[in-house]
Amino acid sequence: MSEEKKEEQKKEEPKKEEKPQAKAPEAASQAAPQAAPKPAAAGGESGEAKKPKLSSLSLKEVDEELKKCQEKMGGLYSQYARFLLARKKVLSGK
Repeated sequence: MSEEKKEEQKKEEPKKEEKPQAKAPEAASQAAPQAAPKPAAAGGESGEAKKPKLSSLSLKEVDEELKKCQEKMGGLYSQYARFLLARKKVLSGK
């Protein structure tokens, strides 16, 4: 039986040595994506710009946004378009 135990120990020893070696490349591959900058957090350079706050828009800007909304959404039925119309009414009433 002692021979069997020695054989088992020999089989287990290389496995123990292989595990740390196998973990090292995994750890390196996990560290690399964390260090890379995310494209979405590039300050808005990629993709569309955010819509401006409605409360800070002038009458001219509201009209421009309504035109864009009309072209892209095919009408003024969206919630954004309704807010723009309400802002236009407030600004033109002053």
